[in-house]
Amino acid sequence: MGAQDTENMSFEEKVRFIQTRLLEWYGRFGRKNLPWRKGDLSPFHKLVAEVLLQKTRAENILRVFEEFRKRYPDPSILAREDEEKLAEFLKPLGLYRNRARNLIKLAKSLVARGIPSSPKDLEGLPGIGPYIANAFLVSAYGKCLPVVDTNIRRFVERVFSVESKRDPRRDPEIWKFVARLLPSEKCREFIWALLDLSALVCKAKSPDCANCPISEVCDYRKRV
Repeated sequence: MGAQDTENMSFEEKVRFIQTRLLEWYGRFGRKNLPWRKGDLSPFHKLVAEVLLQKTRAENILRVFEEFRKRYPDPSILAREDEEKLAEFLKPLGLYRNRARNLIKLAKSLVARGIPSSPKDLEGLPGIGPYIANAFLVSAYGKCLPVVDTNIRRFVERVFSVESKRDPRRDPEIWKFVARLLPSEKCREFIWALLDLSALVCKAKSPDCANCPISEVCDYRKRV
């Protein structure tokens, strides 16, 4: 598609272009082998993965995740764990005492209530906010829900010249905007593509625009 074609796109055409290109990119370059993206993982471990992914890189989680699954195959075992022992195990991730405390609280709630399947009920669990709730439901059950973190907000701001000065977790306009980008098919893969592209290519510093599959329609790319 030529520069003139992309220049005159409507919003809907631009969104369709992005959906197609990102799904193609994810098929080639996406982090499909992350264990928490695989279908054989239990909902419990998918939820734990989303909790652990907060404020750390996926590469760091890989250092402990498989061992975590072996030690804690279900929430009942995690709920009985000694907090200091768990904190020591999670030390490579940073914030390990808070992580250990919150995970044990979460496990106790899961033992008592089970794992909810709605965003509202999930957000009632210890340490679960809108991002984790939606990311888990996308991953575990394939629900088509928006997911917004700092990286995805940056992607939206750059590609569409949208400005947000609020914490992305508390900016309803950004969440609504991302919801408008979601395709009716392969929604889960598209969200993972957004997460991967915004983390690996559309980086805060030195974005790799030359290797971005949607640079043709990116407002930021046109300005630099």
